[in-house]
Amino acid sequence: WSVSSSLVVFMFVYALVGTVLTTSVFGKVLSVLYFKLLAREGDLRFSLVRVREHAESVAFYRGERQERKVVSGRLKAVLDTARDRIRWVALYDLWTSVYEYATILAPSLLTAPRYFKGEIEFGVISQASFAFQSIEKALSIIINNLTLLTGLAAEADRLDALLAAMNANGAAAAAAESRAAGAGGGGSTGSSDSLAAQLAALSTEQVQRLLLPEQ
Repeated sequence: WSVSSSLVVFMFVYALVGTVLTTSVFGKVLSVLYFKLLAREGDLRFSLVRVREHAESVAFYRGERQERKVVSGRLKAVLDTARDRIRWVALYDLWTSVYEYATILAPSLLTAPRYFKGEIEFGVISQASFAFQSIEKALSIIINNLTLLTGLAAEADRLDALLAAMNANGAAAAAAESRAAGAGGGGSTGSSDSLAAQLAALSTEQVQRLLLPEQ
């Protein structure tokens, strides 16, 4: 402050404006892209595991072409989302590089008038530049770690969605069990509801085995 009060004010304003611009322009976009990438990767893994587990059924019903089309489409979605995220990360890295290198010139430009007036020595300019860069780096912790923060936010959103789905499924299963138990003595209606609930819990292959007689 004793060297240049305008430099101190500029430092805080520079860090504040840079943080707001970075988070508003890149923060939301990177978080959404990372969330979409996680979702696309999950869909692809699900398709691959499903094909592996039902390989015999796929071969029996000759569904190789359809399964290949589904897996290829989901792989393309993963690659497209990853490409978009790489493009935005590259723009973010370019912005942060410009933001950091601008701090090299700012202290010298703001303290140069006092040096030419003879109010400060040349070494004071170097000291001011070093102090400015050190404090600015501490104030720019969000800018320097934005990719990590957006990734953490996307993973937290995925976990929250998973927990919400698990809770909803648990509540639906408990409600179905209570209805089946309450209608247990209600004659044919309760029996039909119980049978419908049991059939809904079966897989497609199990339903076919139950409904289609063995040849």
